[in-house]
Amino acid sequence: MRKARVVDIFERFERARAAIRLGDWGQIGVLVDGLEDSSSWVRGLSITTLREATRIDLGFDANADEANRRAAVQRWRDWVARRTSEGIVAARD
Repeated sequence: MRKARVVDIFERFERARAAIRLGDWGQIGVLVDGLEDSSSWVRGLSITTLREATRIDLGFDANADEANRRAAVQRWRDWVARRTSEGIVAARD
């Protein structure tokens, strides 16, 4: 069961990373969601991709305590919401 979860997460994040690198920002929410994953590996992969794609740093640390991570995730969600309202990022279904 755990192996299937890892493969599913890997595939989801790889699709999101590839889409963003090709200019399709519609999957950015997958990466922001990844910041809340229980695995520090998934959180690290997510933040690395977000930073590479956006060229911004909103203070997320994959190994920080939960309260600090939660605050940083909210900053990322706010950033995505602003970009969505500007038409830069498509709204999620």
